[in-house]
Amino acid sequence: MNDPKVLLRPDRLREVPPRFSWCDQRLFRSGLTATCGSDALALYLFLLSVADFSGLSYYSTPASAAISAWMPSLSRPPAPS
Repeated sequence: MNDPKVLLRPDRLREVPPRFSWCDQRLFRSGLTATCGSDALALYLFLLSVADFSGLSYYSTPASAAISAWMPSLSRPPAPS
C-alpha cells in the first residue's frame, strides 16, 4: 500500500496559472531555459512528468536519484569561473 503524500511546505503549494501548460511559460519567456544545460532540462521534464496536481512526485527519492544518475553534469559541482 502506498504511503500518503504530505506537503512539506504547504505555503509553497504549486498553483496552476490560468494559461497552464506542462512547462512553465515564464521559463521560456524569460530566456532561463537558454541558460540551462540539457541535463537540467531533462531533469525538469522528468520532474514535471512524475508530479501530481500539487507538484508532489509519484517517485521515491531513491528512484528519482537513480533516474538522475544518468545526468552526470547534475552530480558534480559547477566549474569555477
